[in-house]
Amino acid sequence: MPFKIHSLIYITAGLDKTPNTRDSQSPAGFSTMKDNSRQNFYTQFRILGIYQFVGGIIGLLILFYSIYNSGIHVIPVFFLLIIFFLFFAYSIICGLLCLRSHDLALPLSKINQVLQLIGIGIGGYSYSYVAGVNLSLKLNFPDLSSFNFALGISKMEMRFNTNSEFSMLEINLVALALMIWIDRFQRKITNEQLKATTEQIGSS
Repeated sequence: MPFKIHSLIYITAGLDKTPNTRDSQSPAGFSTMKDNSRQNFYTQFRILGIYQFVGGIIGLLILFYSIYNSGIHVIPVFFLLIIFFLFFAYSIICGLLCLRSHDLALPLSKINQVLQLIGIGIGGYSYSYVAGVNLSLKLNFPDLSSFNFALGISKMEMRFNTNSEFSMLEINLVALALMIWIDRFQRKITNEQLKATTEQIGSS
């Protein structure tokens, strides 16, 4: 897999917690849920957490490998590398929060997927970020009939003021699916919390 610095300002970077030990970090109301519902939610948190954590780690490894191969020759590239590092570190943080079933885990994870949803290129500028699996539908402008699918893993790509005149739009289907899943997951948690609270009030 090639890695390169383009026009001096472009680079491509192609925990565990026992559920019942710290309920104070879990979404409010988890302790009132039935054991089977609570365990199911913890399992889903762990799956999302591992995915984001591993995706961020892979991204950092690719980034460091790219630095090792290409080096840092100008200051703008250094600042871009810091940005890339922060993006992947954010994904790792989201993963750790999910593994701890933290209150902020799902809202921050949704933001992480929003950042990965769209890749765009206009003229000499472009942006594309993925921390995890990349299954994208890519459209090239102005010929909208020439679209294709891209499959890959964690990457971070930015171009600034290059000579390229291409324009494209990339939609990450995995990020879209995860956004929908997280939204439904949040609703399920809210409904279960309300149900558990109602049953608790009714039995008292």
